[in-house]
Amino acid sequence: MNKFLLFTTGGGSTDPMGYSSDEAAIYNSNDLKSIKPGSKSTVKIIFQSQTTKDTVTLTVLGGYISDVMKSITKAISTGLDPIVRIADVDSDYFVSPNISGVSISSSLIGGTSTKYLYFRTEATDANDDAAGDSALFPASSLMGMQPTSDTALTLYFKSMLRGPGNEGAGDALANLDNNDSVIVTISANTHLVAMQTITEAINDESLSSTLIIANDDSGGTEYLAGSGISACGTISVAVAYAN
Repeated sequence: MNKFLLFTTGGGSTDPMGYSSDEAAIYNSNDLKSIKPGSKSTVKIIFQSQTTKDTVTLTVLGGYISDVMKSITKAISTGLDPIVRIADVDSDYFVSPNISGVSISSSLIGGTSTKYLYFRTEATDANDDAAGDSALFPASSLMGMQPTSDTALTLYFKSMLRGPGNEGAGDALANLDNNDSVIVTISANTHLVAMQTITEAINDESLSSTLIIANDDSGGTEYLAGSGISACGTISVAVAYAN
């Protein structure tokens, strides 16, 4: 018997008439490609058809990754109903009591996903209105990262304000120091952890195209999970190089 796996994220319980593609999904078990740990507290379930690759991320209580994966495979193999509810947040039903949340993302096979990195150092919404208050950089412009103190990591980007486009060789050489940078505050001497987490997030197709790296908004601070980042420092956007 063909099995279909059901997931919901909770969006239907708050707005039953407004479901979106990332709030509920039913997948053919034949499209299941893998079930594996995503982190210490998540399990990633990958489904792939000829045209799309979907990732369902389950939030799991610490230490129960293996138990959750076993519960999923058992439900698929022994369930008598063609529809197998794996994690139905809308109805508060989970195949394992150690699952606490669900997210669903989809990407086209062979498509490209451009990631952007968001930073904000201004806490007050009304004051987020000038250069250096916040910035969004394409991940493709990230040139590197390095420690700049025990608790600071600096990210360097190609300048978003380049020259006028008619520079000569001398101008192009002078333009080499025209770069942008962002300093983020991290736990002491955990630079490698932050670097790894940022690069993994950039390459994770299941994540949003906009990655919140460090957002100091007082109305709801947000920092990249697992990175150890606790604040956004100086955002420097270089002026365009002039002839």
